[in-house]
Parts: sequence; C-alpha cells; structure tokens
Amino acid sequence: MSGLSEKEIAKYFKSIAPEILCPICKNSSWQILGDDDIGYTSMIMINPEPPKKELLGWDVIPIACGNCGHINIHLKSVIRDKI
Repeated sequence: MSGLSEKEIAKYFKSIAPEILCPICKNSSWQILGDDDIGYTSMIMINPEPPKKELLGWDVIPIACGNCGHINIHLKSVIRDKI
C-alpha cells in the first residue's frame, strides 16, 4: 500500500496545477490509478545490462487521462515529501 490516499494525491495535484491538461488531447479530466485496497503506487523496474541479481526500480503514482487514456507517472517520493 502506498500510504497515500486518493484524496491526498488529488489535493496535491490541484495545489500545484489546478487544471492539468493532457498533452495528447488537452482534456482536463484525470483518474488516479489504483484504489484504497491495493494503494496508488506502481513500480517501474529496469533490468540493467549486463543483468544483475537485483533489479532497480522506482515507486510511482500513475494518473490517466479520462478521455484518451494517456498516462503520466510521478515519483511517489516527491509527492510524499510535499504532502
């Protein structure tokens, strides 16, 4: 679980950019991906070359355009530190 609620994440985005426009379709309706049961954090993993025993990754919070489905990702650590 991410430890951040949907309400906290939405409030954060509205405080820094009251109307975030999708770069693809210019829509301003966004959905924070996830839910209260599983949380709102996803993991981006990379597999370095040459492969190592441990994968590298970052916790991110994805938001999707409600019109075209374009996804923006934001580092959880940055959002967490600002809430």
